[in-house]
Amino acid sequence: MKLRVLGLRPTLLALEPANVPVANDRVPCTFRIGGGVLARRAGGTLMLTQIGLETAELRVAVKGFHPRLGLLYAPLEERLHASVSHRYLAGGTR
Repeated sequence: MKLRVLGLRPTLLALEPANVPVANDRVPCTFRIGGGVLARRAGGTLMLTQIGLETAELRVAVKGFHPRLGLLYAPLEERLHASVSHRYLAGGTR
């Protein structure tokens, strides 16, 4: 999967196919990060997890990511990722 702004180039993040194990009330969907202009190099994971049956909670976690912006990641990209994730997940509940 390739994440792009409005479907246009360049590819912001390239993700490998999802790994989706299902266990009782938890469904984690893990993508390995394969590259893209936001990544300094391939590596790390993006995980989307649904927890709960009656009332579901959605979580987003990024681990082991190598950002291209390095030290600027924390103040810039991290806030952008949180904002985009929040808006995306909120839009899915309408």
